[in-house]
Amino acid sequence: MKKIGIIILTALALMGGCKTKEKVQKPKDGTVATDTIALQDSTAITTEIPESGVETTQSEDLEEPVVPKENTTGEPIVAHINTVEILATMPETAKAEEALTAYGQEVETQIKAMLEEYQKKVEEFESQQDSLSDLMKKTKENEILDLQNRIQMFQENAEKEFASKQTALYAPIREKLQKAMRVVTLEQGYTYMLDITSGAIVYIGDDAIDATPLVKKKLGLK
Repeated sequence: MKKIGIIILTALALMGGCKTKEKVQKPKDGTVATDTIALQDSTAITTEIPESGVETTQSEDLEEPVVPKENTTGEPIVAHINTVEILATMPETAKAEEALTAYGQEVETQIKAMLEEYQKKVEEFESQQDSLSDLMKKTKENEILDLQNRIQMFQENAEKEFASKQTALYAPIREKLQKAMRVVTLEQGYTYMLDITSGAIVYIGDDAIDATPLVKKKLGLK
C-alpha cells in the first residue's frame, strides 16, 4: 500500500511539468524581465559605416537600402531600447503564444487521460489485492509501474517538443526585431543601442535616448 501511495503522488506531480504559455510582461514595480524570449546578441548593437556610405543589408520592412547617418559630434552616441515592450506588442508574438498554448492544452489532455487510466488501475488493485495471489499482485504492480513510466516519458518528450516549437516560432520574431534595431541604429547614427531588459544598465538619465518608439514605428507597431 505504501508503494502504491508513492506511485500516485509521483504520477500526479507530472501534471505540473509542461508549461502551456509564457507571457512577456513588465512587472508592476517598474523592473523589466524577459519570460518568453531571450534575444540573442541584442544587448548592444554597434554600427560601422561602410566605405560606400550605404548599408547594403535591408530589413523586410524597407524597400530601399539604409543610408547611415553620420555622427558629427565626435563622441559615441548611445541609445537604449526596451525589447520586452516591443515583443509584447508584436502580433507575431501573440500568434506564437497561441500556437504554444494549443500544443500545451493538447499535451495536458493526453496526460489527464493517462492519469485517469493510472488511477483506475491503482483503485482496482487496492480493491482486489486481498484476493489476489502473489503472482497476480506482482503482475498488476508491474502494470501500474509501467504506466507510470510511460506517463513520465510522455511528459519529458512533450517538454522537449515544446522547447523545440518555441525556438522555431520565436526565431523569425527575434530576427525581425534585430533587423529593425540595426536599421534604426544606422539611420539615427547611434554608436551603440543597449537593451535595458538585459539587466546590465543600472541607471538611465532623463536626457538618455530612448529608441524604443523608433523601432516600434519601423516594425509598424503603435
